[in-house]
Amino acid sequence: WIALAFALVLLNASLTFRNVWPTPAIHWTNDLSVELAVCVLLLGLASRRANGIPAWLLSGLAAIWVLLTVGRYADVTAPAIYGREVNIYWDSRHAGAVVAMMAEALPVWVLVALVVGLLVVSFVAYRGLRWALGRIADAMGHPAERTALTAVASAICLIFAGQQVLTSAPAVPAFATPVTESYAHQVKLFITGLSGTTTIPPARPINADLSGIAGADVFVVFVESYGAVAYDNATVAGVLEPARARLAADIADSQRQVVSGFVTSPTFGGSSW
Repeated sequence: WIALAFALVLLNASLTFRNVWPTPAIHWTNDLSVELAVCVLLLGLASRRANGIPAWLLSGLAAIWVLLTVGRYADVTAPAIYGREVNIYWDSRHAGAVVAMMAEALPVWVLVALVVGLLVVSFVAYRGLRWALGRIADAMGHPAERTALTAVASAICLIFAGQQVLTSAPAVPAFATPVTESYAHQVKLFITGLSGTTTIPPARPINADLSGIAGADVFVVFVESYGAVAYDNATVAGVLEPARARLAADIADSQRQVVSGFVTSPTFGGSSW
């Protein structure tokens, strides 16, 4: 029972930790993982139907759990470090540039140490999760332990479902956002990126006339790479040229002047780069 309890805590913690903002560090919480509850129910069902859980199933499940843990880490850490969520469609295209940047900036021995470290951490995580899943599988071979595990897991799933359906339901116990939901969100972002779009959303209405500033100067500062593409990209420039001409005429008619300039930014993509 002690080993089983430790295994459940380990598996739950691997999918519910939170970020120590704004660092890459994490800390454990009291949140529950509904994915662990579903996993326990599936293992209980598998033990009844197959008269035991095969080793290959546990090994495959441990590998999947490693991916879920990595997804959880990316989901909670990226906003703290980059100020935004991960977008697999837009971020994956920069992976090669990141590798090239690290290869140029870091000594070879540091790169080798990083690769070896990642392999060791992945292996240790896999073995630990495989051990934990094995303890649950062993417990499913005993009727009393299987009944207790499936009963608790069923209750957790029902409470989670109730919290999702009933907005007035108390958030007790607290559940971590399912990692599978985060992966589904990334798949949606990737599909949206592949499909592309030929339209832009309607402009937001701007009703302010700046009368409240009583004639003070107004500085409009564009940050990031906005503007340059309107001149550098022939396709975009051709579409925007009539609007740019109208803007210049309106500025001249109002007895004002405007100047534009290009600045080479030291970064691209903001803090994410």
